[in-house]
Amino acid sequence: MLFLGDLFDGGREWATGTTTSPEARYKNIKDNFWKKEYRRFMKIFLDPWEKNSPAPVDGRGRKLLASLPGNHDLGFGNGIQEPVRDRFQTYFGHSNRVDVIGNHTFVSVDTVSLSAMDQPDPLTGSSPTAASDDTWPARPIWKDADDFLDKMAMHKAKAETEELRMLQNQSEGHMFDYRVVDAVDPAMHHKPELTNPGFPTIILTHVPLYRKPATPCGPLRERYPPSSDEELEEDEPNALKISGGYQYQNVLTQTVSNELVSKSGPNVVQVYSGDDHDYCEISHREFNGSPNEITVKSISWAMGVRHPGFVLTSLWNPIDPKTGKPIKNASPTIQNHLCLLPDQLGIFIHYLTILGFSVTVLFIRALYRAFSSPEPSSTGALLPLSECRPQHHSQTSGASSSTLSAGGVASRGGMTASRYPGTKSPDSYRGIDEDIMSSKNKTSWRPASATGPRSTASLVVHDLYHSTKTVAQIVLLAYFILIWRW
Repeated sequence: MLFLGDLFDGGREWATGTTTSPEARYKNIKDNFWKKEYRRFMKIFLDPWEKNSPAPVDGRGRKLLASLPGNHDLGFGNGIQEPVRDRFQTYFGHSNRVDVIGNHTFVSVDTVSLSAMDQPDPLTGSSPTAASDDTWPARPIWKDADDFLDKMAMHKAKAETEELRMLQNQSEGHMFDYRVVDAVDPAMHHKPELTNPGFPTIILTHVPLYRKPATPCGPLRERYPPSSDEELEEDEPNALKISGGYQYQNVLTQTVSNELVSKSGPNVVQVYSGDDHDYCEISHREFNGSPNEITVKSISWAMGVRHPGFVLTSLWNPIDPKTGKPIKNASPTIQNHLCLLPDQLGIFIHYLTILGFSVTVLFIRALYRAFSSPEPSSTGALLPLSECRPQHHSQTSGASSSTLSAGGVASRGGMTASRYPGTKSPDSYRGIDEDIMSSKNKTSWRPASATGPRSTASLVVHDLYHSTKTVAQIVLLAYFILIWRW
């Protein structure tokens, strides 16, 4: 697994133990934040890699290379702070390196630092390539990558020789004298001779190589597909923009691109780059062998592409283990396939659509229940709260009258005689209840449901709230069960 830089979003701005960001908004972010993000990166990629990695068959196992920095990790050109680069290489390894994988030689070059060789010095304004090393007060930021390219032949020969010895089940070839020697005397009397079989070379760079403006990127570019189905020499919308700004540059300059490809060897067959976040594939006819370059998509859905992805590369180069020469002319030895990850933004939109549909259904249900349920009575009570007693009036005849009341007998002359001596007439209790009710707040004697019928809106809101709450509890319970079982 190979990463092409930009492992962190703002690693170049996060402070180290001795430096801080030149940007005022990042000065409060300390070195601990970078280390926290580093542990997060390891937890996402390295821990599953080690857990699921099978036992190596040849003693070497698989490789995960994440030492290639991007402009978001270090900065770009003269904007790179050396302590920031030292911190990155301390945790991820040397940025300039050679690895042999599948009988192909992978050359990783820190081009964000190398680009400073084609930029004027911010203090003196002089060109680094025109000035001698003696004129620089300190070692320039691009010097390590430039020295690495100058010794490329030795680095490749050493890596390829070691690979051939591993295929032959041999040691590294160093022979030591088993005797006591002085510290300054050499203890090794035989060193292995380096051979250069000339494996196909693959360049890894964060920033894409230079190309003419409006060079089309091909049909697999997501944001700006080709303007025509026919093959075009120039297609401005489909091409990488030749531009730059604060701590970034979309492509390398012609000088840096020529330096990189020419010193990497005569058999460069493939170049992989990053930085742009979208896919781009072109053929560099200006170089020997017309190497193909693929700018790999970002694996993050938050980088301006709906479909993040990666490139799956198949390597096939059968060789003779003794000489390193190919057994048969298997050309090409590389096959690339773009693998797309799920449309994460589309998944979120799908979730929101389902949520909106569910709330709409529950709202319609609440409306139906509010209008179809029977209306409550004016008092809000299902049973009578008091007994209404009928009043019996007496019949009058002539000048005399008689009154018949409950518990009494009719008497002449309008007088009411009590059936039982010593008791009051029921008429004397009349009005007591009315006096008591009038002396207090009548609403305090009513039940809670008798305060009046609810409005339709309150019924809808009440029903919608409780139904949504119930559905949400069921959905969350099922969601957490799935996470736990996963």
